[in-house]
Amino acid sequence: MSSAKKITLKSSDGELFEVEEAVAAMFSAFNPAADNNLASCTEVTIGEVTGDILAMVIEYCEKQADAAASDEPDCESLKKWEADFVDVDMEILLELSSAADILKTESLKDLITRAIVKERQEIEEEKIFRENLIWGLRRRKFY
Repeated sequence: MSSAKKITLKSSDGELFEVEEAVAAMFSAFNPAADNNLASCTEVTIGEVTGDILAMVIEYCEKQADAAASDEPDCESLKKWEADFVDVDMEILLELSSAADILKTESLKDLITRAIVKERQEIEEEKIFRENLIWGLRRRKFY
């Protein structure tokens, strides 16, 4: 992959990232192979996505590209990596979701959406548990 054409992505805060064209092609928002204007482009500015979040998106896309290029993809290893990748706080998940929308990276959007739903379910379960615990403790005081 080292001889592949490189494209520089510029985040909203000015951070530059050099990625291979195969990784940039994972962003449906711009596909250098399909768009003649982008095929000759060497730098693309990604508005509304900070450097920290863009770095995470690029890391995800590189991991997916490596897995797709592998002769024998290790699905269990990839699932573990994805679980670790989304093990961040809700604010970062929401920023990643926004970036996935902007870049039109469907597989990342799906992964982040599942993580947000799981997090919300865990919060709801904990809330219900606490409410029932408090209700049970209050009830005991009256008997």
